[in-house]
Amino acid sequence: MENFSNTASKLSRNPLGIIALFIVLVYGIAGLVLGVSGDSLQESHKTVLVWFLAVFPFSVLCAFTWLVSKHHTKLYSPSDFRNDDGFIRILSPEEQKRRIENEVQELKEAEKELSKTPSASTSARKNSELMRSILLAEELAFRELETLYNVSINRHVSIGMGYDTGIDGMFVSSNQAYVVEIKYVKNRINFNAFESTLKVISDRLRKFNWKNYQVIFAIVMEGEGLSTKEQMMESSAKLINIGNDLGVKVTPKVFLLNELKEKFGYAER
Repeated sequence: MENFSNTASKLSRNPLGIIALFIVLVYGIAGLVLGVSGDSLQESHKTVLVWFLAVFPFSVLCAFTWLVSKHHTKLYSPSDFRNDDGFIRILSPEEQKRRIENEVQELKEAEKELSKTPSASTSARKNSELMRSILLAEELAFRELETLYNVSINRHVSIGMGYDTGIDGMFVSSNQAYVVEIKYVKNRINFNAFESTLKVISDRLRKFNWKNYQVIFAIVMEGEGLSTKEQMMESSAKLINIGNDLGVKVTPKVFLLNELKEKFGYAER
């Protein structure tokens, strides 16, 4: 019993072990009942138990095949990984593309308030232009943050297995975890969208009991009326207040795209 208790304790540490433990117990109890009480059972009961013992292994095989092929990321716990890096997966190209497309849509919705709806051809052209601007803004913001914090940032990652917790980046410095979210802003800042993003991040990280972390919210500005120091300081203060309302420690970083282009050699000449 002591050996079984130790084995059960080890198996119960992750979903895969719990499933295996349950299967062993069910199959073992059914076999024990048939072996010990076989003489006192009715024929109909024996038939049911025999069929169960014969069919159960194939049912388990089918169930495991389905789990491994469709939901393999949900069968492990954080303790199964040797370090925290193993508990962070890189977003697939499809997931990264979806995130960029969502940001493009957010920018276009913000622009609708400033101008009339463009034609279909203009809209398609703007989609590609906005996507290029977002990608460039993220790349330059990552470079600036890596310089400021003297770290290498894990980009486009998902924290944990089996949950859609895609974020732009994360890193650990001095035993402090930093979650990086970068937003490209053109002409107008949509603080409601920023608040929604912060809420999603905080809610999902709570599922993993993350407590000692900060969110670096980097805004990359481009457009008229967004380049004054007063507006940059006001934007930082609003982000901090949004974080305080959500119970999240936010470190705002506001960059000007033209300055980043000049600094990293992307400025047009």
